[in-house]
Amino acid sequence: MNEEDYIVKFYKEPGRDLVILNLADVQFNDLFDLFGNRNMTVETIKRLVERVKPDLITLTGDQVWGFRTKSSLRFLCRLMDGFGVPWAPVLGNHDCSGRADKEYTAAHYRKSELCLFRNGPKGLFGCGNYVVNIMLPARGAEAERIVHSCFFFDSGAKAEYMVRGEGGVREKITAYDNVKYNQISWYRAMLGEFKRINGGKMPPSSIFLHIPILQYASAYELWRAGGFDPAMGFG
Repeated sequence: MNEEDYIVKFYKEPGRDLVILNLADVQFNDLFDLFGNRNMTVETIKRLVERVKPDLITLTGDQVWGFRTKSSLRFLCRLMDGFGVPWAPVLGNHDCSGRADKEYTAAHYRKSELCLFRNGPKGLFGCGNYVVNIMLPARGAEAERIVHSCFFFDSGAKAEYMVRGEGGVREKITAYDNVKYNQISWYRAMLGEFKRINGGKMPPSSIFLHIPILQYASAYELWRAGGFDPAMGFG
């Protein structure tokens, strides 16, 4: 697979901040929507786009949910393309829980006019592992360069874990999935490659995904054990 199949170049205007609007858990459903009102969700998104005026819109999972999701997916793609702004989604744990599996969902994203979604390298966990590199165009003798790398990861849906239960007995549970080691290795490798391309300067990077990495849970437990100390964090 060529790099072009999972690396997107997104050029920013020199001297102007790039504005990204992120939407999470839009949760469109064929039968009923969050709070039973799709219009509320649509109008909220429209107001946000109008107010923020983003250069790029990202969606971090659970764009649709429920058993019957195909028409909701098509509705979402029409809505997002209608803003005239490039958009980049990742899959959440609900997106492919209905009749629209990952292949169906990925195909609809790819054929949407302004969607930057890519399936990603073969061999990596999931579908939709790709990079949007924010680029400054070449100027004079200066070559183009990466100013920020946005990584998009499929964080899965459900997974089985072995945990230590009552009396220290290990037992199997089903819980939310998470990013896998081969995705992390790919992330590190890509950053190394981008540093090389960038003349030895590592570009800063951000990760867009649905299920937080496990370290968030560890940080929360430390915060709780410390008596919810505001100096350690908040939220």
